Amino acid sequence: MLEVSLLNSKKSEFDFVLFIKSSVKIDENKLFFEAASPPDRITSFTSSALPFFNKSQALYESPNINHIKLNEKNEGIINLYYPNSYYEELGNYLVKPHVKLIFYINSEEHTMNIKLAQNISGRTLFPEKNNVKCKNESVVDTQENLLRAKKFSLYSI
Repeated sequence: MLEVSLLNSKKSEFDFVLFIKSSVKIDENKLFFEAASPPDRITSFTSSALPFFNKSQALYESPNINHIKLNEKNEGIINLYYPNSYYEELGNYLVKPHVKLIFYINSEEHTMNIKLAQNISGRTLFPEKNNVKCKNESVVDTQENLLRAKKFSLYSI
């Protein structure tokens, strides 16, 4: 349906320049696109370029939301600033930078996600999970359950 290729963006103010070619007729030759806002580059390194907490925060006033009109050859160019990553499922899943293409064929909506880059390494809202295993794998339980297991009375008489 759609062929997408990355063009050299060094001569442009944009970070990504995508060339789009459609093999089918798209309604009104309109291709909509959305991608997260660029990362915040603030003075403190530790809080710079952190992923957005959710999709609505990532897309809020994003300069990467717009549409293009394809030409008579069903071709077009999309210019994007580097989109940041964001979390889904209450912070359980990190969505890598991508652009979502939305188009209509015979009034039926079609979408396509194009991965653009890796997320910025070392930038996360949550601490990394420690996969180091302890040598002493003692039972972690509530104080009540530990006392019951040792046959202590919960009531003082």
